[in-house]
Amino acid sequence: MSTNSSTQQLQNIFTFPFKDPDWVKKLAIGSLLILSGFIIPILPLLFIYGYIIRIMERIIVQDGELYLPEWDDWGKFFTDGARLLGAGLIYALPVMVLIGLGYLVSFLPVMLVPWMGTNADSYSVGSALFPLFGMFIGYGVMGVGILLGILIAIIVPAGLGHLVAKDRFFAAFQVNEWWPIFRANFIGFLLAFVILMGISMIVYLIFQILFLTIILCCLIPLVLSVYSMYISLISMTLFAQTYADGVHMLEE
Repeated sequence: MSTNSSTQQLQNIFTFPFKDPDWVKKLAIGSLLILSGFIIPILPLLFIYGYIIRIMERIIVQDGELYLPEWDDWGKFFTDGARLLGAGLIYALPVMVLIGLGYLVSFLPVMLVPWMGTNADSYSVGSALFPLFGMFIGYGVMGVGILLGILIAIIVPAGLGHLVAKDRFFAAFQVNEWWPIFRANFIGFLLAFVILMGISMIVYLIFQILFLTIILCCLIPLVLSVYSMYISLISMTLFAQTYADGVHMLEE
């Protein structure tokens, strides 16, 4: 999405899934796959991401109208989805390492306190300060991880868009090729991130309401599956459009 994108373009992105005559069936299939992910982790997501790649190709490669593809090529959905998910996980790995390390540093001192010594004075002082010091360092590391995660969330869509554009896994990591596209439409990528974060906050509040009653709690897995399918379509479509706009801006 470029800075001069019209409101109509955003409306098309958010409403295109419902314009297909078979949108209920197509979204239901995706939602059921996500729901099955509660039982079989990861595997259903590969088909979802492969399905989304076909939509991204429509925007980035074919420069065509938004549409919902048929669920008709499960083998290709699987392999394409593995590429997209794999690239995303590799980019997220530093964030996961930092946050995991932060948790470890935060809680490890608490477990080590009983082994710090037998002297009563030193033990009491150490047992009070050592965990606090560990928490301070650990939370600092987690904070760096969170900031890095935000930065990656803004930048990486350009790399994933490049993967789709070039139809190669390693294209996602050829920063010298996709960085000019990101830089040309930096505001667009930033705005796309902000929009999706705003939607996530609104949905979070809605789910808090669902937790208020037992009946609504029972609906959470189903509602979450439908929402996850929709937001996956919208977010990657938004990023694909932003990438395509960046390419056009670079060519001007």
